[in-house]
Amino acid sequence: MAQVSAFDRSQRMTIIGIDCAAQPTNFGLACAHVERFGENCCLRVSEVVRGHGKDNDFSEIVAIIRGWIEEDSAPTLLALDAPLGWPCNLGKLLSDHQAGRPPLVNGRRVSGHDLFRRHTDRFVAEFARKTPMDVGANTIARVARSALELLSKIKSDGDAIPLAWNPETVKAGHVTVKAGHVHAIEVYPDLTLRQLFAAESGAPSSRMEWTGYKKPKGKEDRKKIVERLFRSHGIKPRIPPRTKQGNPDDPNGDCIDAVLCALEGLHFLMGKSVAPDHDLSTKFLDPPGPPAANALDIARHEGWIWFHQDLLPENR
Repeated sequence: MAQVSAFDRSQRMTIIGIDCAAQPTNFGLACAHVERFGENCCLRVSEVVRGHGKDNDFSEIVAIIRGWIEEDSAPTLLALDAPLGWPCNLGKLLSDHQAGRPPLVNGRRVSGHDLFRRHTDRFVAEFARKTPMDVGANTIARVARSALELLSKIKSDGDAIPLAWNPETVKAGHVTVKAGHVHAIEVYPDLTLRQLFAAESGAPSSRMEWTGYKKPKGKEDRKKIVERLFRSHGIKPRIPPRTKQGNPDDPNGDCIDAVLCALEGLHFLMGKSVAPDHDLSTKFLDPPGPPAANALDIARHEGWIWFHQDLLPENR
């Protein structure tokens, strides 16, 4: 079981997993709570909802998330499966580029990967063996726009929801979300799923074990993931017997991803996720930036994918 001795036992905690999409009907939402049993903890999923609403109208999704936050009156962490920023190089290029001119950034040519991928995307591809979609050159940009629009509407007072950035505190195992506050992080459920399957086998798992879970006929793959969610790590997210997304015995892929997002949120709070200032991240900066442009500064501009440290080569 996962140790939580650093948690304040009187501290209630809500984690909302959000599987984002360009349109509200393709969202998946999961409301979860950290439960403690002695020195151990697990994630209790209280509600799973499949997105619904009219095209480009996220008001119903906002209402669901806002309702969960207000109902629990507890510190809340939103874990979103969507890029929450764009590559710095792309921004620099577009700020003064004119049609027909070569794509130069600070007077130098850059590769397509350096232009369209963020530092976190390149880092994940190199060390976690999974390449995220290019937010600068792919339809995932529409998902990013939807996620950021959603974040701007959740707080009823109009305040922006800050991203959680405190790697040292997180590594120490402390909760970084203050009472009554809402913070957000970016996660990648495919990586959470890889860690989930690798936890029992002791080695990175082949994606073939769950490759069809998003497809209508992928019921067996979805069942395998749900069973693994119950068994792995001693953290047991429970899919509720009744959900608002169709067959309660067969949650769809979007809802499963939302639960995985919430699970990664727990990893983050327990100090199990890789932070932007990890040694490998700093060494992987290309080209190495000046002291003011360190890995954390870049992450604050571009976003950062939080994923379990077990996926790093040194921990496999």
